[in-house]
Amino acid sequence: MKMKSRVGLLAGTYLILAGIMQPASAVSIDVTGSFDPGSLTHTKFIFDRFYNQDDLMPAPVELPGNLEAATDSVAYFGWGIDAKESFLELETIQSHFWFNGTGSVGGGNAADVTSDEAFSLGMFTYTNEQTLLSGGLVEIDFSMDINIGGTLLNTIYRIEIDNTVNSSPSPEDTARLLSPTPAPQVIDVGGIDYQILFNGFSRDGGLTFETEATLAEGHQTSAEIYATISQLTPVPVPAAIWLFGSGLLVLFGLSKRKIRV
Repeated sequence: MKMKSRVGLLAGTYLILAGIMQPASAVSIDVTGSFDPGSLTHTKFIFDRFYNQDDLMPAPVELPGNLEAATDSVAYFGWGIDAKESFLELETIQSHFWFNGTGSVGGGNAADVTSDEAFSLGMFTYTNEQTLLSGGLVEIDFSMDINIGGTLLNTIYRIEIDNTVNSSPSPEDTARLLSPTPAPQVIDVGGIDYQILFNGFSRDGGLTFETEATLAEGHQTSAEIYATISQLTPVPVPAAIWLFGSGLLVLFGLSKRKIRV
C-alpha cells in the first residue's frame, strides 16, 4: 500500500468517526399556550372570557375583531369591556392577552432549533382597551406545553395586570410577571439529554428581556418568549463504527511494518 493511500485512508476514517461523534445540532420544537381560568384573581368585578384553542383548527370560537391575529387558533384571556367599541363592532371588545405558540396552529411549522442559540417559543400580545366592568389588580396563570422532539415539558408564568381608572391622570395599565424566571429543565430526547433555559419576554428580538410592560389606553404591544436549548450528552457512537475504525488502524500498522522490512 502506498503511503499516500494509507494516509488518505486514515484521514478518511477520522473524518467519518468525527462526523458521527458530532452532537446533534438541531431538534424540533412546537409550543401550545393556555390561560388557566381557575387561577384568576381580581379585586373588583371583572367581565372575562377564555379561549384556549391554540392547537385547534378550525377554531371553535371566533375571537374579537381587535385581536389583530392571523388566526383564531390562539390562547386568549380577555377582561373588562370597551363599551363604545363593543357597540360599534357589535361584539365584545376587551383588554386581553393572546399567545400564538411556535409550531402550533397559526404559528407555522414546528421549529428546528440549533443547540446553544436562543429561539422563540411564540408571540405574546397585550392589548389595553378603555374598559368598563374591570379594575384593580388582576392575576392569571399562563402556561406553555412545549414539545421537544416528542418529549413534553410545561412551564407557568404568573401575570398581574394593574387596571387603572381610565379618567385618572395616569390611565396607563401595567402588566408584569410575578413569578421568577422558570428554572432550567433537563429532558431526555432519544437517549440524549438536553437542557432548556427560559430567557424571558423580549420586544426587541431577544436583545433585552423585560418583566413588565406599561401600555396606554387603546394600544397594543407584543413580545416573543425566548428560550435556549443545549445538548448535554454527545450522540452515542455505535460499537460497529469503533470496530471499523480500529480495524483500519490495524491494517495501517501492518502495512507500515511490511514496508519497513
